[in-house]
Order: sequence, then structure tokens, then C-alpha cells
Amino acid sequence: MSKIFIDTNILVYSLDTSDAAKLAKARDVLRKVIDKHQPVLSTQVINEFFVIAAAEKANCEFVFSEDLNAGQNYRGVLLLNPLIADF
Repeated sequence: MSKIFIDTNILVYSLDTSDAAKLAKARDVLRKVIDKHQPVLSTQVINEFFVIAAAEKANCEFVFSEDLNAGQNYRGVLLLNPLIADF
């Protein structure tokens, strides 16, 4: 059984109903990893996941971070790196 690292975007997309194709693919990936491998998450991934969830619940338009994928839109929250992009 191999270990497979799961990144934040897969977790977020597995709950994001705004894009049915990404939602289905992310859930399929997670299902296969859980069924056939040993999934691995880091503390950073868990923290990033909760940042996105908290920002969504607070109805934020943006998350400013240099650690997340700038330009990505997760569940209606756009991630921006304010150190490299104007806002």
C-alpha cells in the first residue's frame, strides 16, 4: 500500500458545488486513494483547508496569502498573493 499526499485543492474541490466536474473528479480521487492507498495530509494542508472554509463562511471575496495558489477560486473565494499582485 503506497502513501499518497493529498493537497488542499483536492479537499476543497470535493466540497465545491459550483463546479460539478471538479467536484466529481476530486471525490473520485479521494475515494480511490482512501480505498487503495494510505492518504497523507500535512498540518499545512489542514490549516489551508480551514482558512478557505472560514473565509467562505464569513462571505469574504478574497484570501490574501503567499502560501496558497494565487488566482485560484475556491467556493467563491479568490486567493490572491498581495506580495506579487495588485488588488
